[in-house]
Amino acid sequence: MSTIFMAIVQLGAPGRSEGPPAFLSKALGAADSEAPLVRHPEAGVELAIQDSSFRIRSSNATVTLATQGAVPGDWHRFEHGVSRPIAEGAETILVDGPTLEQFLTIRERQGLRTWRWRIDTAQVPRVGDDGAVAFLDTKLHRLTDVSIAPAAILDAGGKDVTPNGLRWSVELRNDSWWLTLRLDEARAAYTRALSLTTNHVEQNYIRRRLEELTNND
Repeated sequence: MSTIFMAIVQLGAPGRSEGPPAFLSKALGAADSEAPLVRHPEAGVELAIQDSSFRIRSSNATVTLATQGAVPGDWHRFEHGVSRPIAEGAETILVDGPTLEQFLTIRERQGLRTWRWRIDTAQVPRVGDDGAVAFLDTKLHRLTDVSIAPAAILDAGGKDVTPNGLRWSVELRNDSWWLTLRLDEARAAYTRALSLTTNHVEQNYIRRRLEELTNND
């Protein structure tokens, strides 16, 4: 099973040190300028970090996600991923076996904002009753082994504080699919995290992974 986990971390405190929060810095591990940007953690799975997007390829689907407004820039490579500064703060991508995790660290509140990721895939994304996004193979008339878990909100320490009713949306604009999330920070806690997983991963995966990232032992 391969997984993508995406997060927006809203620190809500101008003037804080630049870069990702402490739990992400710890998870990145030691600096390693030779760390690969394309990895094959298991048979049939490829994880790729590109200039302004990231991709997961499984046995029967390929999904590439690009954050709207992302500007290509050099990555600082680490043992378990990469990080770089962005206008709002920092972008961090962690690699944990077959898991690819993106975190956008935002230093200041964004107010009412719709976050968007462009989806590049041959399949058709659709949001289910449970809030997860599945990908339909229209030729075979069946769902692929790739899916996006329901959106989740985390606090600065990685705790799940998802408000009731928060849901992904998908929209087709100019022949391109977009994943969107409308978030009103005037009604929510300072710190944000949006979780995205592939392969019908249950929510207990998210809880377990957050425990691993925030474990101080």
